[in-house]
Amino acid sequence: MERCARLQGTPFKIPAKFPYAALAPSRAFYWIASFDPKLAQKFAHDIYRGYFADGLDMSDPETVIATATRHEIDAGALREAIVDPKWKQHLREVIDHAIARGAFGSPFFFYKDEPFFGNDRMDHLEQWIKSHA
Repeated sequence: MERCARLQGTPFKIPAKFPYAALAPSRAFYWIASFDPKLAQKFAHDIYRGYFADGLDMSDPETVIATATRHEIDAGALREAIVDPKWKQHLREVIDHAIARGAFGSPFFFYKDEPFFGNDRMDHLEQWIKSHA
């Protein structure tokens, strides 16, 4: 991970709490994506940067909420979404589907049925898409 970050010119440090269960940010992501997919992408970037560059504890729902409020997301509504059974179930379904397809970590990508695991495989994914489009 450190090598990839250096090659990409991305700030990076191993977080104190690593790895962690990303339940709060994952539920938040899917809730935000339900009404604004582009905002969800920005939020996801902030979560990753906060965790891997700034050392923030993204397992703490309040840290996740503070990150989201930078995008004018209502803190109270997000706090409710993180514990809402609907978003808990949605995340379970997404994870179950990913596992059923063969995913075993993050980031994990599929192009059609071809699996790619890891940020260091992004160039492989891009080449595969170009040659199999």
